[in-house]
Amino acid sequence: MGYYITQLDSKIFISNENKSKALQAIKTVNRRHYDWLVNNYETFLNAQSLEGGLLDWGYISEYDVIGNIINVQIDKEKMGGEEEIFKAMSPFIEDGSYIEYRGDDGKQWKWIFEKGKMIEKVARLVYDD
Repeated sequence: MGYYITQLDSKIFISNENKSKALQAIKTVNRRHYDWLVNNYETFLNAQSLEGGLLDWGYISEYDVIGNIINVQIDKEKMGGEEEIFKAMSPFIEDGSYIEYRGDDGKQWKWIFEKGKMIEKVARLVYDD
């Protein structure tokens, strides 16, 4: 069981200076969400980099030559803990960043990051007249 998701689009920017703070933030996520970790809980808690911590949650980081994270790509099929980890990291994600998903039930949504907050926008299907 579970809720299958597909990542449709994203642009996530976390500066090299903020990566350690973002890692500490995701390590404080309520433990009940840790069932969704790709690796085990202890491996995640011992992650030395944000890239490693995100990989434990099923996300591959893309980065530039100076180490800024410039995007993330999902590397799993089922949703689990995404909302909590991205909310935890939101103070460290650059304004204008976003990540967009579609669920197995057709629901489509986007999380937009502004002023240290994560805002959810749900897509609506509208037919032309």
